[in-house]
Order: sequence, then structure tokens, then C-alpha cells
Amino acid sequence: MKKIAILLAVYNSSLYLNELINSIVNQSYLDWTLYIRDDGSTDGTLNIVNDYCNIYSSNIILLEDKVKGRGSKNSFMWLLSKVNSDYYMFCDHDDVWLPNKIEKSISQMLVIEKMHLNSPIIVHSDLAVTDNHLNIIHSSFWSFSRTPSHYSSSFSFHCAYNNVTGCTMLINCYARNLSMDIPSSAKMHDSWIALVVLFNRGFIESIAEPLTLYRQHTDNVIGARKSRSIIQKMRNIKIILGENIQLYQTINYLSRMSLFNFVCNKTKYYLIFVIRGFLRQNSFSG
Repeated sequence: MKKIAILLAVYNSSLYLNELINSIVNQSYLDWTLYIRDDGSTDGTLNIVNDYCNIYSSNIILLEDKVKGRGSKNSFMWLLSKVNSDYYMFCDHDDVWLPNKIEKSISQMLVIEKMHLNSPIIVHSDLAVTDNHLNIIHSSFWSFSRTPSHYSSSFSFHCAYNNVTGCTMLINCYARNLSMDIPSSAKMHDSWIALVVLFNRGFIESIAEPLTLYRQHTDNVIGARKSRSIIQKMRNIKIILGENIQLYQTINYLSRMSLFNFVCNKTKYYLIFVIRGFLRQNSFSG
């Protein structure tokens, strides 16, 4: 069996951490190791982690890092830099994995790797959006957030938006190695890995099935949200402008795309989504 490293960054995660780790322990695929980094928790997170490390000493490992306050992106990238494995997965402390998540992801990965030898590859899946008690809010995150999966393999799309969610990703070692030189402007590790894989002629494969319960609550760092309306975007224009400057800096670092081409590309996909949303709304109302 192929070895899979599961990377978990925690910070004051005691409320939901047991449910997440139990869902990993109960996976149908058995050849995994869970590597955990704590970002300076002040609640009972470390007690929970240490308990699991003692019970599952060969499968669950706490990696010590003297630097605290790295934040989510840098915590995951630090873990990625410290672990050597055949494949890598990321998980959020408040989600729950369905029992066949690893099995289905690695099965798809092996199929794609046979077709594209020695290539960087990402496999990702849909999620079921839940409330904090794991009651289903929406059966498909892709539908809920209006981020169609068929754009996953398009580099130009990822230069405008990201629809590859980190907690669903399985990446191979080629994708991992390409991703290590992450710029400070990158907002999150998942969007950066997707960009760099596609820029280097890699492949992103989608599993059109929810394999994760994506819990939503008031403390989410980046949670599920429907695309913002025009009025909401006008109210948040400063935030949106900052996000797009940050995105352009990341893309320019990778591909030297001009600002003009970035704006044109972003506008193209924005108009596509507006038109698709308009047509969908009118088809329902008609």
C-alpha cells in the first residue's frame, strides 16, 4: 500500500478535534500517518493530541515547532516541509472525514498517475456543508458556493478563483516538491498548490462526491459561503481589492502575468459566473 501523510494544523481546537481524529482512525484505508502541528494552543488541544499519540503511537505524531503563531497557511506548509511520504493530505480540525475518503482519493490518484507518469497531480472531492452539529445544510459545497468542478484543471481559472478545497486534497510527491517555494502573497496553501501544479503542466482530478463533512461555525478561518452579491461586493470593495492584489502578486510571482492580462482574465470568469447565475435564476423562475 502507498503511504499517505495526513497533515493537521491545530490551534485551540479542542471542541471538535476528537470527532475529526476518530474519523481518520476509522478510515477504510489503513496505511496513513497523521502528523500534527500545534500553533500555540491555550485550551485543552494538546492534551487531546497527546492522548491520541499515546494510543496510536505508530500512526499519530505530534511534530514540535518552537515558532508559534505561524497561522494556517504557514502551519500546513511547515508540516509539508518536514514530512516525506508517497502522498499527502490536509485536514481541518473541525471537519469529519467519511470512512472511505482516503480509499476513494488514492484509488483515483493511482488511475491518473498511470496515465500521466512522473507528473504533479492533485485529487480533490466535493464536500457536504453542515452546521456545527453536523446537520447537513447543503449536500454539495460546489453547488452551494457556485464553484463548478469542471474548471479545476484550468490554469486561467485558478488565476481568477480557486475551487480546490485544501481539506479534500490528495497530492503526490511531485506536487509537493513544486509547492515548497510558496510566496508570502499566497493567501492559502491549497490555492497555491493548485496554481503551481497547473502552471507546471500537472493535473487536477475531481471526485464528484462529498467525502468530507464541512462543518460551519462562527470560528471558521475560511468557511463555505455563497458567492457575494453585487451589493455585498460594493460594501466590501476594499477587502476585495486587497484580495485581488494579493492574488495578482502570487500569480505574477509564478508566471509573470501582466496586470492587464490578470484583469482581463478575472473579468472574463466573473462575467461567465454572472451570466450563468442569471440564466439559472431565470430558468427556475420560468
